[in-house]
Amino acid sequence: MSLLNRLAALMFKPQIFIIGLIAVLTVTPVVSAEPEENEILISEIETAFQAKENGDFARAASHFGQAAAVLAKDARYQTVIGQIELSNVLMEQAEVLHRGSLSGGCKPLTVSQAAFQRAKQLDNSVEPEFNDQIQRAILSRLTGLEVKLGCDAFSDAGGSMAKADPKLVGHYFLSGVQETGSELLLRADGTFDWFMSYGAVDQFAKGRWARNGSAVRLLADRPTADAEVFKLDTQFPWDGAAELSLLEASWSKQKAAIEARCPILDMLNFISPVYLQASSVSRDPIVLQRAAMASKQTEAARFELERSAAKAIAGHNDPELMKMVTVALASWQDALSNERQKHVESGLPAPQYKPPTLPAQCNIPSYPTKIPPVSQWQRGIAAIVGDTDKRMRLAGVTVKFQFADGHTETEVTGSNGWAMIQLRTGQAVVALELSMTEPTVPSMQLSIKPMMHGFQTINVNSDMITGPPFNHMLLKIDGADLIPDEWGRGRYSRQ
Repeated sequence: MSLLNRLAALMFKPQIFIIGLIAVLTVTPVVSAEPEENEILISEIETAFQAKENGDFARAASHFGQAAAVLAKDARYQTVIGQIELSNVLMEQAEVLHRGSLSGGCKPLTVSQAAFQRAKQLDNSVEPEFNDQIQRAILSRLTGLEVKLGCDAFSDAGGSMAKADPKLVGHYFLSGVQETGSELLLRADGTFDWFMSYGAVDQFAKGRWARNGSAVRLLADRPTADAEVFKLDTQFPWDGAAELSLLEASWSKQKAAIEARCPILDMLNFISPVYLQASSVSRDPIVLQRAAMASKQTEAARFELERSAAKAIAGHNDPELMKMVTVALASWQDALSNERQKHVESGLPAPQYKPPTLPAQCNIPSYPTKIPPVSQWQRGIAAIVGDTDKRMRLAGVTVKFQFADGHTETEVTGSNGWAMIQLRTGQAVVALELSMTEPTVPSMQLSIKPMMHGFQTINVNSDMITGPPFNHMLLKIDGADLIPDEWGRGRYSRQ
């Protein structure tokens, strides 16, 4: 294994960091410091790690600082590997300062970032793996520590802010990634908006950007600890769209109740009546007779399935009765298959598929698709929960509706973000309590303008629940385009 590969493996294993460093100082000719200085450096790092293991973070930070000073001041360490080690030592110093609740952890991270950039600029032909494996490891750890410590990711080694390059400002679109759409808007004030859509997943991020050498670096905004998850938005009177949503919600509840009462409905979903057509009709009477007999067997099997299903439903889906349904269903499936085969052999037209007739209580009503006349509206009270910035609705939010007389009713938002309850004559909802199953999201009670019917929209800060899709992103500058560093494909181009 090459030296740089060993270092990559050691990057997140401080307990064997010394072994990697000794290899750097004694095996490779890239770092050629005097043996005495090597011993001092190794001693400082050994002492630092020992102090870290013992929980003496102040002492560990001091010795990591001494090791960093040795690496930084001597010209013989101004190599790719020397700068990698300097960057790593400084990250260790920042981490122990943070763990020890000591101040000053951001300064070594700023210097670590500068050392990382110097390593990238130096000739790395001796260890070409640095361009891929090590760079990602260092950058990932750097950014993670910056977020953990709350450091300014865009300060340079001198403490000044990196600037947004006006030449890179613009609206970029992703190409070269199959079935994925993405846009990136870089503004002149150093802020960005990012969007990606693949499959049924949409992701959004916003934050700050700056040029970092030959790359653009994005740092996504993270919500502050005191940010509110839920905020009242606007209250609206009841309308046709709300009425249709109420009917849809009522239908969904009806359907769920019917399917629970009639589990055979779910079993029947797996029956696929596909028949093959024969090219010509057989003249053999025996073959035709077999096809007719197969159809009778299918009809008898269907009748037995109907009988077993009705008995099981009447018996509240007793397990023994449901076993009989399962056997009858398998017999009907076999009969369907045999009927299909006999009709193919005979050349007769495909038999008409007839599903079993179930008890009336298993009939699912038609899905509501039209808004009824105003005179037929049921009306209700609703809450709509969604992230307006990301144009998305939130499912799975528990909403407790509190009436003025103290009565409460609870519903959970569906996939459309709606939670709805029926009207109570003469009573108005005056507060909403929202909660989620995620332990990081505290429940919140919101007082609202008294509402006898209508719907209240509630804006949710979804980043408080899921966090941004990325903390940082590095995009290599390639002419006028930007190439995502960690994706291995695709490029953003301005249009």
